[in-house]
Amino acid sequence: MRRIDEIAPRIFERSVPIPIAGCWVWMAGTNNSGYGAMTVHGKPVGAHRASYMAFVGEIPPGLDVHHICNNRMCVNPHHLEAVTRSKNLLEQPPRKRKTHCVNGHALVDGNVYEWNGNRGCRICRSNNVKKHQQKARN
Repeated sequence: MRRIDEIAPRIFERSVPIPIAGCWVWMAGTNNSGYGAMTVHGKPVGAHRASYMAFVGEIPPGLDVHHICNNRMCVNPHHLEAVTRSKNLLEQPPRKRKTHCVNGHALVDGNVYEWNGNRGCRICRSNNVKKHQQKARN
């Protein structure tokens, strides 16, 4: 189990400062979401969260650690702030919308259906429904 004061040297060892942007780019492991990852007290933690804990202090309960620089690999504590989930989501850069489905069909009017904020391809959905109906008949 690592103590909190052991985190700072690990942050320095595993990050590279980028002079122009001011970011400290995490060069070690990442999680599935593309954030730097490390182990603190035997548990996986985002490297940015560990950096905040090491250089700023404990993260208040219920708050996220937001990257002011919008670089999810940054661990510079001057680029991190503890904010509410809603503020964190509002300050994220807009995501690019998909223009084509995984099978290459254009996601344009007439070929798009939406549910719960997600978009899907009508052609692929129709093909999948037909495939499952055919399978059920056999």
